[in-house]
Amino acid sequence: MPLFQAKLGIRNRRLLTRALSLYGGFSSLHYVFDNLRLLTEGTRPPPRMTDYVGLCLKSTAGMSLQEQMLDDFK
Repeated sequence: MPLFQAKLGIRNRRLLTRALSLYGGFSSLHYVFDNLRLLTEGTRPPPRMTDYVGLCLKSTAGMSLQEQMLDDFK
């Protein structure tokens, strides 16, 4: 457990295992989102990741991975 915490900064190993299990299960479905229909109906295209990644970094600054995961699971 101490090595796990030292590497990832997470004390709650079960929380991380659950999150990875959920993500793994979803990713194994091989779903791909195609927004072509939304675009043809007039929805604006999504911003490029490079346009908002700075905001992601800023909004999670000072938060541990565990705090971010707990926020995601609210």
